[in-house]
Amino acid sequence: MKRIILFVIILTALISSGCTVNYKYEFKAVEYPDEAVMNLSSTEILSFIARPTASNSYAECIGLDGTSIVISPYFKASVNGKNIPSYATPVFSAQGGGSGMLHSFTTILVKPSESNLFKASIKLETSFSVKKADVLPSADNVLIEGNTVTAYFSQYGTYTFIFNGRQIYAYTIYIKEAVDEDAEIAAYKEAYGNENVIVYDNGFYNVDRINLNSDSVVYLKSGAFLRAEKTYEIMSTEDEKNAPDRSAFFEITNKNNIIIKGNGIVDFTGHWLHSRQAFFSSGSQNITLQDIIFLNPSWWTVYAYRSDNIKINNISVYGYKINSDAFNICNSKDVTVNGCFARAGDDCFSAKSLGSWDNKTCENVYFENCYAWPGKARAFGITGEIESLIKDITFKNSIVLFRDATWSATRLGSLVVIAETGNGNVENITFENILINSDSMGAINLCVENTSRENFNAKNIIFKNITATQTGKSLISCTNQSNLISASFENVVINNTPLNTETLNKLFNYDNINSFNFK
Repeated sequence: MKRIILFVIILTALISSGCTVNYKYEFKAVEYPDEAVMNLSSTEILSFIARPTASNSYAECIGLDGTSIVISPYFKASVNGKNIPSYATPVFSAQGGGSGMLHSFTTILVKPSESNLFKASIKLETSFSVKKADVLPSADNVLIEGNTVTAYFSQYGTYTFIFNGRQIYAYTIYIKEAVDEDAEIAAYKEAYGNENVIVYDNGFYNVDRINLNSDSVVYLKSGAFLRAEKTYEIMSTEDEKNAPDRSAFFEITNKNNIIIKGNGIVDFTGHWLHSRQAFFSSGSQNITLQDIIFLNPSWWTVYAYRSDNIKINNISVYGYKINSDAFNICNSKDVTVNGCFARAGDDCFSAKSLGSWDNKTCENVYFENCYAWPGKARAFGITGEIESLIKDITFKNSIVLFRDATWSATRLGSLVVIAETGNGNVENITFENILINSDSMGAINLCVENTSRENFNAKNIIFKNITATQTGKSLISCTNQSNLISASFENVVINNTPLNTETLNKLFNYDNINSFNFK
């Protein structure tokens, strides 16, 4: 099928205070090649949706043929009257015992006029009955007419539609500012040298892995689709040990000054559990990862270890396999994770400290404008491994869409500091301006899960401007009297109830060996 590129010049007018403002802009919908998009019958679609399960066994996480993308069976989408493609990929929801479902998505690239103003009308014709439609974080306006939903946007961003208050139908549209890709690539070649700039045009590619050198660029032009080639059949921990090479797809070890970017997809459908990480940096500095969508990862997706000055922008992760954590920042310094989306099969946005010969800290890590949807674990926080000091970590201006796993009373939550392994401490952890749309247990969890841990100190844990809906109770537990958790809560509202000394018992389970205050 001939690739169709949508460039539309839009002219609208807004009269305000006697002034006429003209909105004139172009947009392009990102389209992926036919070879990448699975063409399935209605029966095959059901099997495609059923790929994710609640089981975490190797047998349920095998590598498969094909890819993890189809044309969405639920939506016909248009922008300002012009049709755009809607894609879908399998994800997992723990509701009702756990099952697979589809998450639909689209990317449009907007090139506004010199005024940098635009107004986009997104119309979704659905295959199901619509009684309610919510857009997170927000739209300028949302209209429902029958089974058609129209939303209006005037800012760049990531917007997710939730229908009828349920997870089963979800649609995310990425509205990004367009760039001149050819000019940008030419500038990179001028700066880094032709031989150090790898470019993937719009098209389908089978790629084993990419081992990067210092001072280099990998550029995925809009619509590039990279299918990570099959590696090894892993059905046991013994198979993992015997695998000859499990280096990451993007492998960066002791390298500096690297850029990986572009509005393309990397798909790991062919990978067996724990085959490869998607992105791994170790002992490296000045790394940028931007705009890519990762599908169906088999292991930790974006993993920075002992690396400094890392910028991770507008990355999306859709997956369902256990241990396919979306973003793990470990023993690293000066890292920003901004504008990222994760609907993952494990933790979404985490800071950790793993084993390190010099006890390198994890510090000054900033997560902002991120969207978490964990089907099997946690959304934001310090998630388990605390081998050395973790400090000055911020989670801000973000949203938890749904968090519905319920397999542990002490290890789960939307906003967490959980000590599971190691002898390190944490300090100066801030959660600010965060909406938790739905948590099936407790929204906040501060817990020493390791019952043998002594003298653990989590100090200056700050919760500010938090709004949450939870089914159970949040938790603060030190486990024994040698441990201390010090937390402050300012303008925290759970289930429409402000958190204070009078409502603490209603909203939290806690022990009496903590130090916390309310503002």
